[in-house]
Amino acid sequence: MLSATFNICSHLTEVDLPEVTTIKNFAFSMASRLTSVSAPKLEAVFSHPFFGTFSLSELDLPELKTAGKLGFAGASGLERLSAPKLSSIEEYAF
Repeated sequence: MLSATFNICSHLTEVDLPEVTTIKNFAFSMASRLTSVSAPKLEAVFSHPFFGTFSLSELDLPELKTAGKLGFAGASGLERLSAPKLSSIEEYAF
């Protein structure tokens, strides 16, 4: 679980999380230069983890099942999200 771990980390550009299944509140919020996230086992995101990730344009999350409230809100650069197992979308997730 990650919660506010890289909040406002403006120099972070890539993240590789091969074993992480949950990303919690504000984990990468305002990481404005983040362009790549690899999280093949990610099943759930919660409040604001990608808020302000303006440079993140694509996400492939094959195991994602839950997009929590405001999960991807504020990820204004996000153009494509692949999440074939997504089954729960809370309010304002996007």
